[in-house]
Amino acid sequence: MVGTGPLGSGGFGVVHCCRCLLDQRLCAVKTIYQPFTEDEAFLRRELENLAALPPHPNLVRYHTSLLDQGILHIVTEYVDSLKLYKLIRDSSAEPCPAESVQSWFLQLFRGLSCMHSIGMTHRDLHAENVLIARDAQGSARTAPDSVKIIDVGLAKIYETLEPKVMSVHGVGPAWYFSPERRRGEGFDSLDDVWAAGCMMAEMIVCRGRYIQKHPNHGPGGIDFSLKPEAVEELLRLCQDSAGLRRRLGGAARSALATKDRRCTAQQLAEELAELGEA
Repeated sequence: MVGTGPLGSGGFGVVHCCRCLLDQRLCAVKTIYQPFTEDEAFLRRELENLAALPPHPNLVRYHTSLLDQGILHIVTEYVDSLKLYKLIRDSSAEPCPAESVQSWFLQLFRGLSCMHSIGMTHRDLHAENVLIARDAQGSARTAPDSVKIIDVGLAKIYETLEPKVMSVHGVGPAWYFSPERRRGEGFDSLDDVWAAGCMMAEMIVCRGRYIQKHPNHGPGGIDFSLKPEAVEELLRLCQDSAGLRRRLGGAARSALATKDRRCTAQQLAEELAELGEA
């Protein structure tokens, strides 16, 4: 184990940085709290999802898994990083440059597009599950491989790319649910696009955890997507910005549109790439 404490922890497990004795590379090791046999179906699905992920610079790389005395340890690449959550939370006091926001969300949508290309929907996309690599000074990097999507334990993958009806209960961050998911309807990969669009809009307006904290969005922001006027208010704040930040607001509008008009992750990646070239 490397360092004095865990990299992070959640409801399912704790993550440490470890050094591989064979090649000395650093790895992230997620140790699951529950014994493997108590939640075997769920844990096998997470391993299958990790193994199914195509190689992509914006998806965390899976190395292997180990079962030791009934406890599962999942080994993935290590990224010296901070979480997008921190950048959103601190954005009111420390706004990030628009160029950085453009780069990060271009990478996020590219990673999602890769997932979606194999029929996989993340279903648990929120700012704690998006890592951004940091430099030696601790600042978030913007290189093309800086953003990593993690934690695919709740993802679903299908044999075809056709949209499938999925359960809405007890899964994922409700404040970033798409309107169709929040209503309890069937949802697909466009739900991931909505969640990413929410995070991008929060980074554009630099008002911290805007969706969760706004008094008109319901407890913890769970009713945000059900209120078109609330969505429009956030998008209007994006458009009130200047320069590149305002143009990023246009991309946020493409992500937070109604399902029949919402862009795919691939389309959003192309739109953001064009903004970077403008």
